[in-house]
Amino acid sequence: MFGLSTLASSLIGAALLAAASFGGGFYAGHHWESVALADQRAQDAEKAAGDAAAALKRLEGFVSSMNLASAQYDQTIQQIANGFQTVQKDFANATKAKPLPVNCKPDAGRVRALTASIAAVNSAANP
Repeated sequence: MFGLSTLASSLIGAALLAAASFGGGFYAGHHWESVALADQRAQDAEKAAGDAAAALKRLEGFVSSMNLASAQYDQTIQQIANGFQTVQKDFANATKAKPLPVNCKPDAGRVRALTASIAAVNSAANP
């Protein structure tokens, strides 16, 4: 055809066929690897999304427990404030009564008021 012998043309044809086969095989292999890589990336993304969802769930739990602790703290502070007001009131009432003379002993009512105030202070200090 171009002045080549059949042997030369067969060798050239075989070389072209081999080159085409190599190129096709390379393309198919590369495509296969890119599909496998895309699958791996999709699996990694799904795992990351699951991990993020689990972390968000744990964070919600932490925030919920913090809000509960804050409410309990506020309640405790309010109880302490109420107890302190009671102690102040009892102490003021105990000291506003007629002062005792130096040589006199306190009566039972005064002793009870002072004892109650001291007990309230002790219970507020040691919950």
